Parts: sequence; structure tokens; C-alpha cells
Amino acid sequence: MEEFDEIRGLISRVVASNGKDARSVYDRYKAILTKYQEQPQLLDGCLEAIVQPLSVLLRQAAMRSTAQDTTSVQNVCRLLHVLITVRGYKTVVRFFPHEAADLERVLQVLGYVRDTQPSADSTGDSSSIALWEAQAVLMLWLSILVLMPFDLFILDSSVTSDASSQHAQRGFTPLAARIMALCQDYLKHPGAVREMAALLLARLLTRPDMAAALQDFLRWQQQALASTHGPAAVFLLPGVLQTLALIFKLGRREQLLPLAPKTWLQLAELLGDEGSTTPNTSVSRNTLARKLAMKLVQRVGLTLLPPQLAGWRYVRSAADLGRNLGVRSDCPDQCSTAVDHAPAKAEDISPQSPTVHEVPEQIEDLIGILLASCSDKDTVVRWSAAKGVARLAGCLPLELAEEVVDGALGLLSPSGRYLLLSSTRWHASATVTAHQHVILGRPDSL
Repeated sequence: MEEFDEIRGLISRVVASNGKDARSVYDRYKAILTKYQEQPQLLDGCLEAIVQPLSVLLRQAAMRSTAQDTTSVQNVCRLLHVLITVRGYKTVVRFFPHEAADLERVLQVLGYVRDTQPSADSTGDSSSIALWEAQAVLMLWLSILVLMPFDLFILDSSVTSDASSQHAQRGFTPLAARIMALCQDYLKHPGAVREMAALLLARLLTRPDMAAALQDFLRWQQQALASTHGPAAVFLLPGVLQTLALIFKLGRREQLLPLAPKTWLQLAELLGDEGSTTPNTSVSRNTLARKLAMKLVQRVGLTLLPPQLAGWRYVRSAADLGRNLGVRSDCPDQCSTAVDHAPAKAEDISPQSPTVHEVPEQIEDLIGILLASCSDKDTVVRWSAAKGVARLAGCLPLELAEEVVDGALGLLSPSGRYLLLSSTRWHASATVTAHQHVILGRPDSL
């Protein structure tokens, strides 16, 4: 990063002023970092030096913020939000402070910033954007804090000895209920706040002590989707689907397995049949919702399937260039070592796993939905569906996996309403086949 000295000087200036100079350096700071949008990995070498001073400053600003003054928090969050946009939240959040004592305070500051939002929206100036960015960064910070390996009853100061039995009957603390209520409200807003709210909800609800809260959220999302119509549903639906997809990604299988069939029934009703004359318009007209629905379909399927890889999969050897170059015909020891690490051939691999498990009946319908979505008009939906097909096929017995491969290649056959092959169907078949080749590693079956 050739502008590192300048960036470090700008950050030092902001830290020395306790965040007051953040607005004056924002334009130059953003211009420098935006230049690395296409290759953000170039920032990794100096990422800690950029994020750590700002995150420490954010913590200090959060500790002294009041309901009437959150300016310092907003200014620092704007700088962090630029970095999150360029490099991605998964990389940046690793350098955020993660002390358990900060959980309640950060949630309180988030409430302060949220209460300021309506008045800022009425003015229509840049302060409204700063508030939305601050809320997104604070929720990202909370998503790390809720991973603390302590029971939330210990961290919640509002839980007293007199009321502990009442909270125990509910199954989760008032602190968790406040976080859930905030995130559920953010799910109907577009942009980064919805993404961060989904992440925070997923990490909170997949905690071992939040099983009751997870059941509560599943009931809420069904009622919310059923009662929301019109433009509001366009924003709420992607938020709910993204939260569910992250829950099935981050949660433990024993916790999610009882919930997978119900989630699949709701998702199947939401997506409708391929040949339905009255598809769900909130999904059919929403590209983001269809993409997230494909993510959720494949993760529900992976939850239903046994947590093991099929025995017929390609076994990749450990790549060691020095060992390969050192193998000579007059060195039998090296040759035997190389043979031991060579990849297994397809005919040498047993077509069945050592333990044969029954495939759930829902898997056929799940793969059918994914194969049908491989011909979607939008590339992001086709890509997500193709990846889901390959991942599910990798957990199936060989005979069923070959049927999935045949179904993917069948997209190239003109039939029914597809009398002429479009570029979409060509791309769909090629994408599915490529993903299966990468994940399964079975060139002989492709």
C-alpha cells in the first residue's frame, strides 16, 4: 500500500483529536481506500495498523457517549465503514475489541444512534447516511461480543435474583430480547444495516443457551412474512432469508436438524412449484430473495444429510513440490512415499461409504428446486443454485450422485417449453458441471 504513511498520518490526526477531525479527513481517507476496491487483499499487510487505533477510539467514544451526543461515535464509525466496504466485514471485524463488559454499553449506544435517526432522515443531509453507517458498524461489533463464552444471564445486569426465575421460564434474558427486537426491526431496512442485523441475529440465536430464542424468532418470521405485503415485503423477505441462511450455516446440526423439515416446508411454499401459474411475486421479482433462498435450500439439505462425505469422492493428495521433484527411479524409499500420497483413482474407491445412511425424502425435492433455479434469468441465482447442487451431490451415494449429474447435463436437452436452448440454459449446465467437477473431483463421471 503506497499511501500507507498518509493513511497512518490521517488516523493519528483523528486519534489525537478524539474523533473530532474525522469529518475533515473523511474524503481523502475514502479516496485512498476506494482505490483498492478491486484488489482489497493488498490492504492486509497494514490492516491491523489501520483498524486497531480506530477500534480503540470507537470504544472510548462509546464509553463517553450520551443520548444527546453521539457525534464521535458516528465519525469514527464512518471511517471504519469505508474499510468494511472495501475489504469486507469478515476480515475487519477480527481487529475489533471483544471484551464481555462492552456488550450492554454498545447496545445502549446503538439505541442512542437509532433514536437520532428519524430527525436526521427529515433533514435529508449527509448526517442521515452517517447514522445508518454507524448503526451497521455497531451491530457488527455486537456480533463479535455475543460470541462471548459466558451465559447471557451473567452478562445481563437487568437480571436480578427476584426476577431470575421469570427469565428462566422464558428461556432468554431481557438483554437478548432487546437485541432480537432491534435486529428484527432492522431486517425491513435495505442496505448494510440489514446484513449486519442478520449476522448479529444468527450468531446470537445459534448460541447454546439461546434455543428458546431461536424458536421465538422462527415463529416471529412466519407471522411477519404472512402479515407483510406490498413494498415492505420486498425489503423484509431478503432479511429473513439471509438470517435463516446464516443460522443454518453457523448453527450445530443437532440443534438445527429438528427445525430443517419445517423450514423446508415454509421455503417450498414460498418458492412454489416450477410449473405454478401463480408464483409468489415477492420472490419471483426479487433477485436477492431468490439468491438467498438458494443458499437456504442447500444449507437445509446439508443439515438433513448425514454429516459425512461420500466414500467415492476424489481424495486430493498433499501437494509437496520438493517431494515430487526429489523422486527418482533409483530411490525406492522416495518412490514408495510418493505412491502413498498419490491421489486415489476412481476405480480404486469404493462406491459406497463404510456406513450407509438413508437419504431423507426431502433431498429429491431440494435438488429439484436447485436444478430448476439453475436456469434462472439472473447469474447470481444460477451460481448459487449450481454450487448447492454440487455440495448436496457430494454427500450422496454414488448412484444418486450420478443421477444428479445426468440431471445437470439434461439442462442441455431441449424439451417442454425450452424448445430452443438459450444462453441461460447453456450457462446453467456449464456452471453446475464445473462446480461438480471442482467439489466432487470425478472427471470420469462428468
